[in-house]
Amino acid sequence: MAQYIDKSLNWADVAWIKATSGLPVVLKGVQSVEDAKLAVQHGVDGIFLSNHGGRSLDTAQPAILNLLELRKNCPDIFAHVEVYVDGGFERGTDILKAIALGATAVGVGRPYMYSLVYGQPGVEHLTQILKDELEVSMRICGLNTLDQATPDLLNTADLDGLIRKPGTFPDLPPRRARAKL
Repeated sequence: MAQYIDKSLNWADVAWIKATSGLPVVLKGVQSVEDAKLAVQHGVDGIFLSNHGGRSLDTAQPAILNLLELRKNCPDIFAHVEVYVDGGFERGTDILKAIALGATAVGVGRPYMYSLVYGQPGVEHLTQILKDELEVSMRICGLNTLDQATPDLLNTADLDGLIRKPGTFPDLPPRRARAKL
């Protein structure tokens, strides 16, 4: 996989991509508050919180925790960029939680991949299931529209210990190489 990642790519390239394409730029793979802030500083139009299904970095925290961390540590970012999220979302309740935390949209990839075994009818059936689950969840919470979903709907107390606080890792001196391979 490493051969497909351009080592020279850097934050300054965002401006070039925007100018060259003339299109909005959404940065996928954001996994920290710090990267989200850098993305905004460099002019992206949206960020995509994603650990790429955990396949690229199997110990990365789930995207929903990244979303919660962003909501708790940098809530103003939602006013500057659209925030998309994917990875592990399989039910209507998952979608509602992400929307309540401020996600603009939620990617539901793997369930759709599995539904393709049944062709178009499978995809349509999954879409109906997700729609029904989302609508039932909204009704149970007393919501008429997704715009009414706010973080107040969620009790995240059990997760708060998993959310990294700003400044948890102070700047350390540069590592010096020890091993000689």
